[in-house]
Amino acid sequence: MEQQAVEVEVVVPCVEGQQHRIRLRILSWGEWQVAYIPCEVLLGRAFGLMASCSHYARKNRNQLKLAVAEQSALAGAPTVPALIEALRDGNWEVRRAAAEALGKIGDARAVPALRVHAELLAEARQALQQLGATDFLLTQAVQTLAQRAQ
Repeated sequence: MEQQAVEVEVVVPCVEGQQHRIRLRILSWGEWQVAYIPCEVLLGRAFGLMASCSHYARKNRNQLKLAVAEQSALAGAPTVPALIEALRDGNWEVRRAAAEALGKIGDARAVPALRVHAELLAEARQALQQLGATDFLLTQAVQTLAQRAQ
């Protein structure tokens, strides 16, 4: 099944301490495209590419990951496949934000991936609760009590 591209808005720095929103098209967690940068519209494509915001968006993917994960909840179900991938990201904060976003979206496709990460991420456990996947949480609680009893 092919993943649907979805756009999310994030705030990036521009000139003289200013910030503004840009749109990134998320094809998968590892593949993004810059969909809209206001400076490119204002200045034209050639000059817009030289703007600080444009440079930041193209060169600072690691810094943008957290913002993208957080904003993906607003875009809803189309972002679920990318957020599931984000649960395996190397950045702990990104994984937490992805789990939280998946809980807010409430799409059952996320349950298997959240179960994998529930032991280490409180946000994954919370997302499972929001999704009504309490069977996993009950099993985990029983295992914890059994371990403590030993």
